[in-house]
Amino acid sequence: MLISVYLIMVFDPQILFNDSFYPLLNVTMPKGSLIQPEFPAALGYRTHALTRLFDVLGGALAKRAPEFTTAAGYGTSPYPLYNGYDKEGEFF
Repeated sequence: MLISVYLIMVFDPQILFNDSFYPLLNVTMPKGSLIQPEFPAALGYRTHALTRLFDVLGGALAKRAPEFTTAAGYGTSPYPLYNGYDKEGEFF
């Protein structure tokens, strides 16, 4: 849905948001990939990959309509995430 909102806001902000705008773009990711992991895949920092994907899709769309290109802005986040088990076996 996010890329659909982006497309509407860039190409024609006058379009009203309703159920018909959802299928504007369909991206298929293979199972087992970084974006569609399968158990027991590690999922830490997945947000970073998803936000970078938004930038990549915007760049791909810019090839078709460069006059509507925006700068990349979601491709990274400055925060690390830590988790694990302490000496007593408790998850943190």
